[in-house]
Amino acid sequence: MDLVYHERQVGRMCAQHALNMLLQGNYFTADNLVAIAHELDARERAVLGDESHFQSQNYDEVITEALRRQANLHLEALDSPAAFKIRQNPSMGQAYICHYEDHWFALRKIGTTWFVLNSLFKTPRIVSETFMELYITQLYTEGWSIYLVEGQLPSCAADNVPREFWNEARRSRKFENDLEKALALSLNESAQPWIASNSPDDELTATSASLSKQTEELELQRALEESLREANRLKSLKTAESSMVHEAMKQSLQKPEDSAASTSMSGKCQSKDDQNSQSSSSSLRK
Repeated sequence: MDLVYHERQVGRMCAQHALNMLLQGNYFTADNLVAIAHELDARERAVLGDESHFQSQNYDEVITEALRRQANLHLEALDSPAAFKIRQNPSMGQAYICHYEDHWFALRKIGTTWFVLNSLFKTPRIVSETFMELYITQLYTEGWSIYLVEGQLPSCAADNVPREFWNEARRSRKFENDLEKALALSLNESAQPWIASNSPDDELTATSASLSKQTEELELQRALEESLREANRLKSLKTAESSMVHEAMKQSLQKPEDSAASTSMSGKCQSKDDQNSQSSSSSLRK
C-alpha cells in the first residue's frame, strides 16, 4: 500500500492532508494554505473597503484556490445542476473532496481503482465502484459537502499498477467484502443506502456505527413526523364529520318546529272562518 501516498492526521490539518492525498504528493504545507487565505482576505477587503474587518472562514475557497494554482483543477459542488449526471453515477468522476463540520478527506480513482484517502485512517482504503457510489450517496444524504474534482490530476506511481494487484490487496485485508454485505443488507431494510459495517477494521467500524446511530435517529424522527401528520389528518376528518352531524341535527330539529307553526296558523285561519260563517248566519236569521 506504500504505492499510494497517505498522510496521517496531525492536529487539525485534515484539509492539508486531503489536498496532498488527492494530488498524491507533499504539495501543500500549512504555511501555503495560510498565505492563500490571507491573499483572499486582502482581495475581499479591497472590494468591501478599508473599514471592513473581513476574515476568511470559508476553507472551501482556500482549497479551491490552492487546487487551481497548483494543478489547474476546479471544484464543482456535487449538488449543483452542472454535476447532475455525475451525481446520478458518481463512478463517472475521477475524484472528490468531502467535507463535514471540521473534517476533510478525498476520494480518488488511481488507475482504475478507487481509494478512500482519509487522514483518520492508518492507510488508504481500496473500494470497488459499487461501494464508492453507495458511499458517496450515503455521505450526500448525511449532509456532507461533496465537491467533484474537474481537470487533469497529476500522475502518480500507482497509476500503472495492474487492477489485479489491488484486487489481491483488497482480498488480503478482508474488509470490503464485509462492508458490501452489510451495505446490501442495509439497502434491503431501508430506502436509503446507509452503511452498517461488520468490518473488523476498527476505524471503519466506528465510523459506520456512528452513521447507523444517526440513521436510527432520523428514521425515528420521520416516523414521529408521519404519526403526527396522520393524527392531524384524522383530527381534521373527525372535526369535519362532527360539523356535518351537528348541521344535520340542527336541520332536523328545525323541521318539526316549522311544521307545528304551519299547523297552528292553519288552525287559526279555520277558526276565524268558522266565526265569520256563524256571524253571517246570525245576520240572515235577523
